[in-house]
Formats: sequence, C-alpha cells, structure tokens
Amino acid sequence: MGEETSAGAASTPPELGARHCVPGWLREAFALLRADRVTLYASLAAAVVLTVSRYHVSTGEYQRFSSPAIVHHGLFAAPLYAMHLTALGHAVEHATAPVGDFLYWFLGSLLLFCVVPLLGARLFRVPLSGFGLGLGDWRYGLKAVAVLYAVMLPFVVGASFTGTFSGAYPMCAGATTSGAALLTYELSYAAYFVGWEFVYRGLLANGLYPRIGAAAILLPAIAFAVMHAGKPEPEAYGAIVAALALGVVAVRARSFWYGALLHASIAITMDVLALAQTHRFPAHF
Repeated sequence: MGEETSAGAASTPPELGARHCVPGWLREAFALLRADRVTLYASLAAAVVLTVSRYHVSTGEYQRFSSPAIVHHGLFAAPLYAMHLTALGHAVEHATAPVGDFLYWFLGSLLLFCVVPLLGARLFRVPLSGFGLGLGDWRYGLKAVAVLYAVMLPFVVGASFTGTFSGAYPMCAGATTSGAALLTYELSYAAYFVGWEFVYRGLLANGLYPRIGAAAILLPAIAFAVMHAGKPEPEAYGAIVAALALGVVAVRARSFWYGALLHASIAITMDVLALAQTHRFPAHF
C-alpha cells in the first residue's frame, strides 16, 4: 500500500501540486482578471497614475527639479531665450513665469492622467472604445451640465463670501500678477480637469460600468473624496456628492467630457468670484 501511495504522489504533475498551494479565492481572482483585460488595466492604470501624481507631479516637484533659469523665466520661456527669441520669450515669461509651478502641476497631470493611460492601453492592446472618449449622448450631456451647474452655482456663490474659500482661490498667488498670467492659469486649470475626469469618469466609471454596474460609480467616489483631502472642509464633503453626480452623467452620456466641462466651469467660477470678493483682479494684462 505504501508503494502505491508514493507512486501516486510521484505521478502528480508539478503544476497541479503548485496549484493546490494557491488559495482558491486567489486563483479565481487571477482567472477573472486574465479574462477581463479592461477591468485589470483600468484599475491598475488609475492606481498607478494617481500614486505617481502624489510624488512627482506637484508644485513642489517643479521647484525641486527645475533649474534656477526655468524657475525664474518660466517653463516655456527659458527655451525661447536659449534660441535667442527674446521678444517672444519676454511675452511668454510674462504670461507663464508667475504661474510656472502650477503649469507644471496642471499640464503634467493632463499628460499623466490622460495621455499616459491611453498610450498604455494601446501598448497592452486594451480597447479604447469603452472609456468614454467620444461625445456620446451630447444632448443629455450638455443638459446635465447646465442643470448641475445651476444647482451648484448658489453654493459656490455663497462659499465665495467666506474667508475659507475667498482666501484659498485661486490657489496660485502669481495668477493675480497680470491678466495674461490669470488667463494662462485658468486655461491650464481647465486642462487639468480633462485629465482628472478621464481617470475617474473615463477609465473607472465608463470602463468598469459594463462589468460591475453601479459600483463603477460608487467606488471611484471613495478615491475622489480622498483626493480632496486638504481642501476646505465643506468642499471635501461636497466632493462625495459631486463624484456620484459626475459618475451618473458620465455613464449615462457614455462620455467623460461633460464631467470635465462641469468640473472646470465650477472651479473657474469659484476663482472669479473669490477674486471679485477680495478685489484681487489684475490691474493690467
């Protein structure tokens, strides 16, 4: 009998023995991920880019990694001076140098949150069609943006009368040095929300909704709320409600663009109202 047992054990395929060492739930999880490339890619890509952004795409990192010439003249003017395009360099420096650290943050986030995941999807042969890149149901999307903006506007106006908000926005003090700097800041701020909304409402909400249903709206709201830590407390709580509303709109419209439009509109409105309340509009362009 002992000989039969040892023979039977010896005949067990090595891969079968290794499989029995892995818990069943873990094998099922890996099998599910292998079967659904979109879920695997969207979840990991969002986790990676959000983590990278916390460490490498911020105003502090701009000061740390940029040369003194770039910090002084701005991210875009320094190369123009190097090419002896002095007049153009002066104009670009005037518009960008006071907000250079925020330009690094905003435009870097656009690249990291939007361009990098799209390039990665092409590299790993993940279909892009499910990430809400098109305009989708534009009639619904624009109506939803108009309605939600109208609902949120009274709260934004009310908040602008408080020192908590009027003193916090715009986030960049240099944006008030000239009209050109303010315009540059606000345009790059809008670009930032394109990247931001693509991660939450493109990759996660639109990408995962066909697979996990309403959880694709609820789960990103957790990360969205965490990313608002450090903001004025009412804004942090409001981010939870906003995340749910933006998720519903993105899934219903099959596009992340309407969330980007609404998010940017509310943020820029807050900046404008805060400047008006504190009389900080630039005196010249």
